[in-house]
Amino acid sequence: MSNRIVSNSSFAVNSNYEQIVSINNTSAISQNLAEVGGTAIALGQTSGAASLPVVIASDQGAISVSFTNADNSGSEGNLSNSQSVVSGDNSTELDVRKARNITITGTTTDTSGNPININAAHTALGSKYPINYSIYPDANGYFYEKLENIAINYLTLEYNVSATVTATALFN
Repeated sequence: MSNRIVSNSSFAVNSNYEQIVSINNTSAISQNLAEVGGTAIALGQTSGAASLPVVIASDQGAISVSFTNADNSGSEGNLSNSQSVVSGDNSTELDVRKARNITITGTTTDTSGNPININAAHTALGSKYPINYSIYPDANGYFYEKLENIAINYLTLEYNVSATVTATALFN
């Protein structure tokens, strides 16, 4: 296929293949907002697949948004609240049966990088099992661990040294 510029008095295409259209009309040009390409469109609220795309202006005011997520919109639980712990102590147990993603964050006075073990239990106050995750606080005592797509019933932290710990779990 060769690149050609087609031009005549009624139809012109430039080198960018854009059609040049001249309108020499001082009266209003009729526009039909109920049809696109000659096909009628539904006006008013409809499904996304049947809707036309729109652009939201940069000066648009706030748009309210709401959704319903019946069982799992997110929760927060305190594992330890300025708790003085010694090696072998456990945090408060959290019920995370409806959670799939859990983020554990907190602080400790232990700044030596000793691990904090994450344990699970099948039943409330039942036997605790390590889930092969440990949290290692940084040199300032801050710690963070994100567990994604995990299925456990009850969560506790097990501390390995004496310290004062504050820990929270966010889950959904």
